[in-house]
Amino acid sequence: MAHWQAEAFSSSDLDHVLVIAVTGNETSRFLFESEVARVLSRDGVTVTKSLTTMGQKYPTKEDVEAYIADRDIDYVMASKLGNFDVEKTRIPPQVRTFYTGPYSPTYGSFYDAGNTLTLSREEFTDTRTTYMLVTSIFDAATSEPVWIGRPETFEPSSVAELAAQIANSAMRKISL
Repeated sequence: MAHWQAEAFSSSDLDHVLVIAVTGNETSRFLFESEVARVLSRDGVTVTKSLTTMGQKYPTKEDVEAYIADRDIDYVMASKLGNFDVEKTRIPPQVRTFYTGPYSPTYGSFYDAGNTLTLSREEFTDTRTTYMLVTSIFDAATSEPVWIGRPETFEPSSVAELAAQIANSAMRKISL
C-alpha cells in the first residue's frame, strides 16, 4: 500500500474515529464500515460508523462537519473509489481431440478401435475489473489530512473482505 503520513501523526493518536465509506450503495457502505469498525475496535480505537449515526443519506462534507462539531470525534477515516480499470481479453475458440483407445494405438485400429473425444470451447471475452480505493484520515479539528493510503489495484471478491484488508493494512502502515 502506497501511503503518506503527516509527521506529527501516529497510530497512538487514533482514539475516536468516524468511519465513512463514500458510496451511494447502502449495502456496500454498511458492510465496509462495519468491517473497518471491527478491525479498528480490535486495536482499541473507539469507532463510530457514519451509516448508523448520520443516516442512510450519502454523507457530504458539510454533513460530516456538522456531525463532528459537537461530538467527541478526533479523526475521520473516509474511503472512496479512486479509479477503476476494465480489462477485456479475447479468448479464442479451441478444439481438442483426445484418443481414448487402448494403450497401443497402432493395434487399436485392427482389434479395439477405441474412441476419440472432441471437446470444443466457443470464443469468449474475459472481463476483469480492477479498482483502486483511496483511504484518508483527517484531523477532525482542522479538517487536514494526516494519513492517505492507496492500495495496489485489486479485484475484490467481497466488500467485507476488502474492508478488512484495507483496515489491517492501514493500521500496519501508520507509524507509531
